[in-house]
Amino acid sequence: MRSIWYSHSVKPRIFEKLSSLRYVDAFVKEVLRVHPISLMDGRKTAQDLELTTSEGLTIAFLKGIQVFVHAGRVHQSKKYWGEDATEFKPERWITENGEFVNVAGSYIPFCKFGDI
Repeated sequence: MRSIWYSHSVKPRIFEKLSSLRYVDAFVKEVLRVHPISLMDGRKTAQDLELTTSEGLTIAFLKGIQVFVHAGRVHQSKKYWGEDATEFKPERWITENGEFVNVAGSYIPFCKFGDI
């Protein structure tokens, strides 16, 4: 069994098969959204930037500053995820035509700091 798993001919086929299982992929993403591995995620700024809060306050970040984002708050935000933000719904990741939903900036495991 081990020799089959590690053979080069089987690995790509298994990866292709698993990648085609959209609901399984959506399920895993939803698990990580609702139960993030780490509640705080640190990113280093690649350039100077300014962010404006919803209250209109502007915050300046210099290049190289370590900034922490609370993944749990972002992942449960109704602003990004809608009124059902606290519900476990893998379907939120897939559109009606079967494409994945673009969630840049609101799903921390796979985004850059500039996307948040």
